[in-house]
Amino acid sequence: MNAEQQAHAARFDDMLLKIEIRLHELMSEASRHLSPITGKNPTDLASFTIVLSKFDDRVHALRAKIDEEWNGGIGSLFESLDDDGAFFSQGFNKKEDVEQVLDHEWARFKVSATSKFYRNVYAAAALAARTPVACKNCNTQLPIGDRATTVSLKCAQCQTPNEIAGDFAAILFKSGGPQAFAAEEALPIRFEIDRFRIQSKRKSRKLGGVEPSSNIQRWSAMERSYYVRFAFTQAKYAGGPIDYEWIESQMTRFRRQLIGKK
Repeated sequence: MNAEQQAHAARFDDMLLKIEIRLHELMSEASRHLSPITGKNPTDLASFTIVLSKFDDRVHALRAKIDEEWNGGIGSLFESLDDDGAFFSQGFNKKEDVEQVLDHEWARFKVSATSKFYRNVYAAAALAARTPVACKNCNTQLPIGDRATTVSLKCAQCQTPNEIAGDFAAILFKSGGPQAFAAEEALPIRFEIDRFRIQSKRKSRKLGGVEPSSNIQRWSAMERSYYVRFAFTQAKYAGGPIDYEWIESQMTRFRRQLIGKK
């Protein structure tokens, strides 16, 4: 690179670094707002969701600044200073790399925070499941199960019908916990897919936009691996069967998106 290219690249790197630093500041701020929720009321999903959503909007606005700056003149300057295509590609690739870093760090933060929330919910649900519930007539302990649903039980001792309402924490965990844990466990595969797609796109650009069919086949296999991991983990924590139909529905959606991009 010549001196002018080096100076422009350095300014771009500095801008991207400031955005990364700002992301870390937002994550620290989000942690400070989320911790009291799980500490004081571990089942307050509404407050948790509101706080996380607000920070999600702020992070997306921060990420959008990269495109705004690139389209607002930085990209054009990379192009104007280019003489063989290498300098522009260097700048564009750096832009993509930092965007992916932001996406991955924030996605990791969100799934980690959500899983932590539901682990606290699970602790409250487990306590409810261990808490004895007695027959309203004779005080005999009733077999209540996991408390995730309202059940009607007839006391084995006195035959009195008892209706036992589901515990809120148990219901809440069942509705979102398995999915949250599945998202966390499958996330590394999603990151691997993202990294693979960036490298594939860069290679295809060098070939005039043509992407080998082997890349598409590998991408499809990686997507299936992601959905299989998600479904297996969700079933493990839900205590139910693996939803193979869901896996196939996701793969059908993926194939339709591929057709739409052609």
